[in-house]
Amino acid sequence: MISAGIIFKEDNIDQFNFTIDGSKLFIKFNGLGTGEKSDIECNCRDKADEIEIKACQISFSNETSFLGNYSIRHIYKLNKTKKYELLKYLIDMAPKDFHIESFQFYISHLSIEFSHSAEICKKPDSRNPNTTTIKIPYDKEDIIYPCGSINTTQSVNLYIQKFMSEQTGFLVIAVIFSLFLVMAIYITIDALKSRPKKQTKPKIIISGPQELPYT
Repeated sequence: MISAGIIFKEDNIDQFNFTIDGSKLFIKFNGLGTGEKSDIECNCRDKADEIEIKACQISFSNETSFLGNYSIRHIYKLNKTKKYELLKYLIDMAPKDFHIESFQFYISHLSIEFSHSAEICKKPDSRNPNTTTIKIPYDKEDIIYPCGSINTTQSVNLYIQKFMSEQTGFLVIAVIFSLFLVMAIYITIDALKSRPKKQTKPKIIISGPQELPYT
């Protein structure tokens, strides 16, 4: 097996949008001139007071072959009354069987804001100079609900443990499967632009640095 590095930056984003009814989220990356591609597809539910994202499928391919498809079993929930500020996180998504494929997400600054956001959910405290590390196997059905109403030890501990690193923010997906993939994304998007007016539209901002501090 050959280990290869693939870097996606903001100009590699071909698609980042929800379907008109808000039931699906699609993100597509295209390595310009390299042939590497990645597709992310998730199911979504727009409830009265929150948005739920789950059943995400991530696939990777290059010019000559399909590298793999992975099912993320996490359920992500966002409360529409909150503005989210997630700072300096490393999400380790190594599966239960660590000897198979592994994912890591690095986020330095992720901001998500809804039109009626009244509270700020900031994780961790911005005065914390360290990167917070959270381990969440991608093949385990965990609920990720920052500052949420679900009173479970698991969801609370995920944000207390030492999990997305450095200067202006970025999102990185590193996949290890005869492949080491890094996606650095800069996105400023009205994520629900095409949805009916009666539904709440979040604003998602992910910033990206010039260099990626992965090892």
